[in-house]
Parts: sequence; C-alpha cells; structure tokens
Amino acid sequence: MQIDFTCSLIAEDFVEAYRLHMKSRPQRTSAGLTLFLCGLLFVWVVSKFSTEEAGFTLLAIACGLLGALLLCYSLIYSPRFARQAYAHNKSMHGLIRVLVDDAGIQLHTDYMNLLQPWAHFVSWKENRNLFLLYESGLVFSLVFPKRCMDEASIEGLRGILTSKVSPGA
Repeated sequence: MQIDFTCSLIAEDFVEAYRLHMKSRPQRTSAGLTLFLCGLLFVWVVSKFSTEEAGFTLLAIACGLLGALLLCYSLIYSPRFARQAYAHNKSMHGLIRVLVDDAGIQLHTDYMNLLQPWAHFVSWKENRNLFLLYESGLVFSLVFPKRCMDEASIEGLRGILTSKVSPGA
C-alpha cells in the first residue's frame, strides 16, 4: 500500500508533538515526584523545629509553589520551546509531500528530498491530531498531522506503522 499526502506544518503541530512526546516520559514523572518528596521532607524538618501551625503553612506554600512550577512549565516553557524548534527547522516550512510505502517514508520539500527506510525508526506514537515517528528513544524526528490526511490514509499509515515499527516510545 502506498500513502501519498501533502501538508504544511505549523508551529502548533510542534507544540502538540512536544506535549505528546512528554506525556508518558517516566523521567518527568519521577523528577516531579522527587521534587515533591524533597519539598515534603523540607517542610517536615522545618515543622519539627517550629510550631505545628507554621509547618502546615509551609507545607501549603511548598505544594503551591511546586504546582505553579509544573503549570508554568507545561503552559509557558514547553510551548515556547516547541515554537522555537519549529522556527529553527526551516526544512519543514512550506509544503511537504509525503509518500509512505513498504520501502520507507519519502519527504519532498523545496529544501530536500529524503528517503528514510523503516529500519531507521524505532517507535511511533499517535493522538487524535498527529503521528510522531522516533529515530531514537529520546527524540522524535517526524510529525504527521492527521488534518492533512483522509480517513483511509490515517488507517493505512497506522497499519504500515504497526507492521514496520514498534508502537510507543
């Protein structure tokens, strides 16, 4: 089966790709849990040397600050970083023609003609709006928005990815 579609990537595609990429990263979860536990330990130590009421106040402040930091990261820093990544990736601006077949994925733009065989990809992910393909376990390399494909192309791409590349990253 061959799938052929043309698309233009926008900055918001990269924002969503970064959100999907970070969604299930165990490092992020363990780092957040470690920060939270260190904050609780700090508050517990301080509360032992002060009044009980001050300890609960410090606990509330620490939890609020941690929540605010995680919220700022996910709503401000991460989207800003994704938009910068899109702005610096000039080869993906403009119209991209994508051909997917048993040999691999071909990309044709004004800047490049690229054939990537299936052996280069280690995994893939999808959500309701896009597909991500990974060449390593840490960094995604291709973003395919579903808005550029019809339902048959989406199902076909999902089938090819399932047979050629391991799901999940």
